[in-house]
Amino acid sequence: MDSKTTGIIFDIKRFAIHDGEGIRTTVFIKGCPLRCPWCHNPEGRKKAINLMWFSSLCVRCGSCVAACKRNALKLENNRIHIDRNACTLNADCVWACPTNALRLDGREVTAEDVYKEVIKDKLFYFSKGGITLSGGEPLSQPDFSLAILEQCKANGIKTAVETCLYANESDLMRFVPLVDQFFTDIKILDNTPPSKGGRRQQ
Repeated sequence: MDSKTTGIIFDIKRFAIHDGEGIRTTVFIKGCPLRCPWCHNPEGRKKAINLMWFSSLCVRCGSCVAACKRNALKLENNRIHIDRNACTLNADCVWACPTNALRLDGREVTAEDVYKEVIKDKLFYFSKGGITLSGGEPLSQPDFSLAILEQCKANGIKTAVETCLYANESDLMRFVPLVDQFFTDIKILDNTPPSKGGRRQQ
């Protein structure tokens, strides 16, 4: 895989202790094929980058409206209204906001960019820690995720992937040689009794 392969992430969490063994750096990949009502990372559902407005942080100063050269923002009825068709996501409004009420919910990076962040924490991984790809869904951007994992494995960093496994089997099998641990969510179980052969009826 090419280390210049690009993808979209929405966060990198350092010193994570709940995403696998040891101390880990968790990379959150955007895009997920599921729409679980209990999703704890809804900003990771869509692969595309979006502009988010947080009403509770906004002081309605209008700085963002003035900064937007595309006239994609309006302050009306005590709310910021975003014209998604006009917005180019250039982040001028984000930088102008004094209270961080406007944010982009992701950014495009290369696999090498991610690796450079991960390698900073290698000292703290010891024998068990490493990188965990989470999401969203890492398998929704397979080439990008694989490029990250390949660089990490080549440099002695242990790897883990948190996934719902909703992906093509051919893509999944490409991950197997590069992943030390898979963590798979069982989203929901039904009450269908197993057949006599021990398998659930379809």
